[in-house]
Amino acid sequence: MDYLSFLLGAVIGLLVFSLIVLGISVTIYVLNAFGTYRLAKRRGMRYAWLSWLPVGNEYILGKMSDDIASEEPPYLRRSWWMTYPILSGVYLLFAITGSVLALLAVPEYIVRIQDAAAYGTEEILDAVFSIFSTGGIGMLIVSQLANLLSIAVAIIGSILLYRIYKRYMPNAALPFAICGGIFGLHWIFVFIIRNRQPLYPYYPQDGYGPPVYSTIPPRETYSNQQTPDGRER
Repeated sequence: MDYLSFLLGAVIGLLVFSLIVLGISVTIYVLNAFGTYRLAKRRGMRYAWLSWLPVGNEYILGKMSDDIASEEPPYLRRSWWMTYPILSGVYLLFAITGSVLALLAVPEYIVRIQDAAAYGTEEILDAVFSIFSTGGIGMLIVSQLANLLSIAVAIIGSILLYRIYKRYMPNAALPFAICGGIFGLHWIFVFIIRNRQPLYPYYPQDGYGPPVYSTIPPRETYSNQQTPDGRER
């Protein structure tokens, strides 16, 4: 068996796979950024162009969610939305760090594989397994922290985006939030609602029962109106 041909085929296969993953990732990023940008522009938000930046996108979505929360009972801004772009930025930092550590180890990987090709099958397997153990503890710590951060970002993002989904597709808000968080589908849901007419909730005067949604916005924000039980805020 020609070990060099085997290694060359593996490298080409990995390159093709990487290009496919890159193409899918870029497509998802563009659709998510465009959907967020359209929503921000239609709401008249300042700095809508931040939607095209990695952490800026989370900032716009978080700010949009906070603005929507301030328009509806219980009439309070929930400033913790800032944790969304902050955690997203930290996660991005860890992801970049992990990628840099992996790239720095590439020369050593190449040397090991070349040495393995000169000696046979067993050495090739050792070289392949060594790829996953090189830089072991450091890369393991970074990857685990990145995983924990990704879970936190997914949970917080789903909570904030739930408010946005309720404004544009109330009946699908909960499934969108859950599926978006678990399967990473927020990008397609944001893209779906980008051109939809916003719906505004009107609460029963006695304070009981679910809100009725209408495309007609209130004459004044909920923060300036009476509470559902008739008391002034």
